[in-house]
Amino acid sequence: MDYSKGIVMKMKLVALIMLLAVFAMPSVADDVDRWIQDLKDPSPVVREAAAEALIELNDTRAVEPLIQALKDEDWSVRWFATVALGELKDTRAVGPLIQVLDDENAGTRERAAKALGDLNDTRAVEPLTQALIDEDASVRRVAAEALTKLGWQAP
Repeated sequence: MDYSKGIVMKMKLVALIMLLAVFAMPSVADDVDRWIQDLKDPSPVVREAAAEALIELNDTRAVEPLIQALKDEDWSVRWFATVALGELKDTRAVGPLIQVLDDENAGTRERAAKALGDLNDTRAVEPLTQALIDEDASVRRVAAEALTKLGWQAP
């Protein structure tokens, strides 16, 4: 094996070990409290993994910590938090998700619009109608779909 192939293999091994360390931290699926704690980790990769894991666990204990994660400095953490809150279907998230419709990241705004449609709460109608003029076409499309789910019809 030549030197460069050996380095590439070692780099792949190190990357695999790092991924396993991040995603296997709380290896027990019902360890919601651990994932919630990881939402406060200094590493954005760990916070993102925690928000993603909480999507699958479907435990409403995660609602308030995920609402706090909507203010994270890292857009991908905010994105996963919006997805998780939409999946949890807890209306405590409606107000905070409405605020995310003004997020600087279009993907996060789009996921907030989808989550608001999934929550099926009419408080989201007016903010979603405002999202119909968002600069991003995907945000506008998803806002329209969310409004349709809520039974809204254009005047």
